[in-house]
Amino acid sequence: MEYELLPQGTLAEAIRAGGAGIGGFYIPTSAGTIIAKDRETKMLDGVEQVFIKGIKANVAFIRAWRADTAGNLTYRSGHVDVAVMGGLQVDEKANLANWAVPGKPLLGVSGAMDLAARAKKLIIIMTHTNTDGSSKIVPECSLPLTAYNVVDLIITELAVFNYNKGKLTLIELIPGVTLEEVRSKTNAEFEVKLKT
Repeated sequence: MEYELLPQGTLAEAIRAGGAGIGGFYIPTSAGTIIAKDRETKMLDGVEQVFIKGIKANVAFIRAWRADTAGNLTYRSGHVDVAVMGGLQVDEKANLANWAVPGKPLLGVSGAMDLAARAKKLIIIMTHTNTDGSSKIVPECSLPLTAYNVVDLIITELAVFNYNKGKLTLIELIPGVTLEEVRSKTNAEFEVKLKT
């Protein structure tokens, strides 16, 4: 299976564009990040924009308790079992901040708070550091929280962490990354239990 990473809102817009017959669009989301690597970019009105192709979806993986032929889904407890979303900060207590940075335009809460609080398992996918090199995995979130004590797994371009008995734990290094590099780029305290 081949896949590409897109921010949640960008993915939704790409599917909408494809369904409407639009070939693609420019969006500032993900500009300057690893997601924008190898994508066409342009400066529009002084803002870097990333070109995203429209997606004509024909297959979707959805887990639900019951479905009918009209496409209606029913979930037990009314929510999904697993949610995957981006993050701005995650801390040692499994708190998530992913919707607002003080002094900058709001990214929008959207359904993130509900998904984060209600999903049985929450996976956060994000870059390990901000553009200034500061860690996104921190002792305590300084940004407005999305939800408390909800994160189960963190995946970055450097490593994979989980919360083992409530402790932030490094469980996997991405190939070519050293433990020393992860330590130098992570402000939070963490245990190491690498899979062998």
